[in-house]
Amino acid sequence: MNLSKAIEVSNVLKYKSENCFHKVFIPQNNKYCEINTFEEPNIALSEYCFDEFQKIGAKVIDNGESLMVSAHTSAGKTVIGEYAISVALSQGKKAIFTAPIKTLSNQKYTDFSNKFGGKVGIITGDCNKNANSQILVVTTEILHDMIIYKSTLLKDVLYIIRDECHFMGSESRGHVWEISIMLHPKDIAMVLLSATMPNNDQMANWIVSLQGRTMHVVGTCVRPVPLKFMVYSIDDNEAYIIKEGHEDVDGDTVHDVMAAKNNTYSGKKEVRGVIKYIEERKAYPCFIYSPSKAKCETFENYLHSINFLNDKETMLVDKLLRHVVDTIGIGKKCLAQLLEYRQFYKRKIFIHHSDIEFTEVCIAKGLAKVTCTTDTLGIGLNLPVKTVVFRALKKFDGVEIRRLLVSEFLQMAGRAGRRGKDAIGNVIAIPSITCNEKDFTCLVKSRINDVLSNFKLNYNMVLVLDMYIMKASSFIKRSLRAYQKRDIKEEVAKVKGMRKVLIARGFFDENGIVTKKGIILRRLKNFKYELVLAEIISMGLLPSSHKIDLVDVLCLFISYRNPRKTVRNPEDFYSEINSVENIFQEIFDCEKHYRVQSEESVFTFNTNEYARPIKCILMGEELDEVAEFRELNVPGLFKVVREILNLIKILVNIDEVTDGVKENLFSINDCLSNMLENDISLLDF
Repeated sequence: MNLSKAIEVSNVLKYKSENCFHKVFIPQNNKYCEINTFEEPNIALSEYCFDEFQKIGAKVIDNGESLMVSAHTSAGKTVIGEYAISVALSQGKKAIFTAPIKTLSNQKYTDFSNKFGGKVGIITGDCNKNANSQILVVTTEILHDMIIYKSTLLKDVLYIIRDECHFMGSESRGHVWEISIMLHPKDIAMVLLSATMPNNDQMANWIVSLQGRTMHVVGTCVRPVPLKFMVYSIDDNEAYIIKEGHEDVDGDTVHDVMAAKNNTYSGKKEVRGVIKYIEERKAYPCFIYSPSKAKCETFENYLHSINFLNDKETMLVDKLLRHVVDTIGIGKKCLAQLLEYRQFYKRKIFIHHSDIEFTEVCIAKGLAKVTCTTDTLGIGLNLPVKTVVFRALKKFDGVEIRRLLVSEFLQMAGRAGRRGKDAIGNVIAIPSITCNEKDFTCLVKSRINDVLSNFKLNYNMVLVLDMYIMKASSFIKRSLRAYQKRDIKEEVAKVKGMRKVLIARGFFDENGIVTKKGIILRRLKNFKYELVLAEIISMGLLPSSHKIDLVDVLCLFISYRNPRKTVRNPEDFYSEINSVENIFQEIFDCEKHYRVQSEESVFTFNTNEYARPIKCILMGEELDEVAEFRELNVPGLFKVVREILNLIKILVNIDEVTDGVKENLFSINDCLSNMLENDISLLDF
C-alpha cells in the first residue's frame, strides 16, 4: 500500500446561514469548481424533503467529493448517507456503510433492506449475509480488515460511509476508526456522519493531508427540536425547568431541588414518581437511563404495579410476543430474557441494553412507553422519544467509574424530541448521589468535547503494518494524535519496544522477516492477549484430551468478563493451566524488559469466571439453571459464547493447531451454536 507524504490544505471556503454551515477544504494543486447549492439534488428520495444542510450534502455527493457531516442528534444526518447509497446504485456502483456497534449495524441493515430490497448485505462478527451486495453494512473492525488486506469487496465501491464517526474519540475502540481512515483508499470518496464535532476543521484538515482530496464539512447550527432541561422534585411531584433553548442554567433552582434531596434519596419512590409525572402529562415515550444492566432491571422492578395499557392493547402486545416465540421455532427454548421481562412488556415497560435487540423492535413499533436502558440507546440508534430521564450521571468505562463526558451526556439527552412530532424534547434529572448538583450543572452548561485521538497499536497491528505498509513507528506520525500536536514520543517508544518483543519471541527473524509464528499471530486479530495465544498455539499447549479443559484456555482470550467476579485459579480449572500462566508471565517479563510495560506494573493472572457456566452447559446442564446458580445474566453469557465461536472459527483454520484440538473445537462449536438458538438478538424481525 503506497502512502504518500502529507498534503497541505491551500484554501478553505466557508459559508453560513441561520440554520447550517458549509466549509470546503481544498488541498494544494487542486482546482475547485464551486457547487451550486441552489440546484436540487440529482436524485429525489421518496417521501422526504431535504433540509438545507442535507441538500448541500447531497450536492457534494453528486459532485463525487468527500464529505463530513457534523450535525445535532436527530437532525437527520443518516439521510445524507442514504443519498450517497442511492447515487452509488444509480451509477451501477457499490456503497459500504459502517457503524461502531453491532446493534447499530443490525438496525441499519434492516432499515436499508426495507428501502433498497435485496441489494443489501451485512458482515459483523456474528453475521455474514450477501457479502457481494451493492450495499454492504459492516462493523468498523470489518472495514478496517477489508482495507488492510485489500478485500475484493472494495472493487467498484463509490462511497464508504462511516456513521457516528465521533466514535474516533472512544478510548476503547477509537483507534480502529482512526487507523481505517489513515488507510482509506484514495480512489474511494468518504462520507463521515457525526454528532456535533467542535473541532471539525481540524478533522477535515487532517483527512485532506492524508487523502489529497477536497473535503466538505456541512452541519447544523441549531437542533431541529429544542431541549428543555428539568430537575424533578419528589416532594412537589414537579419537574422544574433549569434551562430551555439558549438560556443560561438557572443555578438557584438546581441547587434548591438537588441539594434538598442529596441525603434522602431512596430510589424507588423517585423513579415511580417521575414516571407518574410523565404519564400525567402524556410526555411519553421515555427512556430512563441507567449506569448498568443490573440497574435497568432494578428500575423496571420499581414499576411493577404501573400499567400503561388497556385490555385491547395488552392483547396486541401479547400477540406480538407469541409471534416472536413462534419465530424461534417449535422445539427450541424461548430466550430466558423474553420470558423474564414478559410481564413488563405487556404493560409497555421495556428494558434495553446491548444484549437485548428485541426491545428496539418494540420501540420502533410504538409499543414501549417506558424503556429502562443503559447508554446504548444514545449511540446512534434512530429511536427518538419525547422524554429522557437521568438517574445517574456516571458510568463504568471498563477501567473506572467516571462522570459522563459532555458529548456522551448531550448525545443521550439528544434522543429527546421526535422530529415532526414534538415541539420540544424533555430532559429530566432525578437527584441522587450519582446525579448531583455539581455534575448536572456542569454537563448542561458545558460545550461539547473536541474529538481527541486515542491512537494505539496492538501486536497484531504492529506486525501487519510491518508486513504490508510501513514501520509502525513511522505510521504513528501520520495519526490524528500527531496532527493534534500531542506528544507521541511515549507511543513511538512503546511501539518500538513491541517490535523488539516480537523479535525476541521469534515472531520476526533477525532480518525482520515474519516467521511461521508471526503468521499465526497475524490470524489472531481482535483477540485479547493475542501474543500469548500465538505462543500457546506454536508450543502445542492447547489441551486436546478434554474439551472441558479447552474451554478454560479459550476463555482467557475473551474480552468480555463478569465485572462482579474475579477468579485467580480455582481447583476445578484446567490442571495444566499453570503452563499457560507461565507463558503469560514470560511475555510480561519480556514486555517489561523492553519497556512496553512500565516499571511499576505488577504481573497478575486471572481466569475468566464465564468458563465455569460454559463448562456446565457443555456437560449437559440447563442454561437457565446454570445462569441462576452462577448469578450470571443470560445475555452476558451469550456475548461470551459469541466471542468463543469467533475464536474457534480462526483456530480451526490454523495448521499448527492439532487434529485432536480441532476435534474438540468442533464439538464445542456445535454445542454452543445450539445454545445461541435461544438468543433473540440474532433473529430477524
